[in-house]
Amino acid sequence: MRRASRTILATLVPVAAYALAVAGPARAGERFTSWGPVGTGEFIVCHVVNVSDITRTVKIEIRDGGGNAIPDASCIDDNPRTVSLPAGKTDFHSCSSTGTRYCHFTVVGTASSAIRGSLEILKNNLDRVVVIPAE
Repeated sequence: MRRASRTILATLVPVAAYALAVAGPARAGERFTSWGPVGTGEFIVCHVVNVSDITRTVKIEIRDGGGNAIPDASCIDDNPRTVSLPAGKTDFHSCSSTGTRYCHFTVVGTASSAIRGSLEILKNNLDRVVVIPAE
């Protein structure tokens, strides 16, 4: 029985190592919202809050339905926007282009549990259309 266990283990370890190598980097530090339709006269705001007890570097990105970053020209800042976010503080990024949009948050160097985020679609008069939490 012991020999069979060693043989199985000797086979599984290289297979698992190969699977991890070809799978690419983990997405442990990322959160995404579902997409939302942004119409004419509306804009999207991606909000993020640091719920950890130390300052974190967070990348906030607004993407279209195909997963592409929205061009900088329609946003308030570069897209993606990278911020240094102190513990307990919030920040945001906003774009005014129409179409299907979602928020992608990346916290550098730690798990996504350090942040919470949401997508908010607003009309130009700041009336809220929808709020979608990041998972």
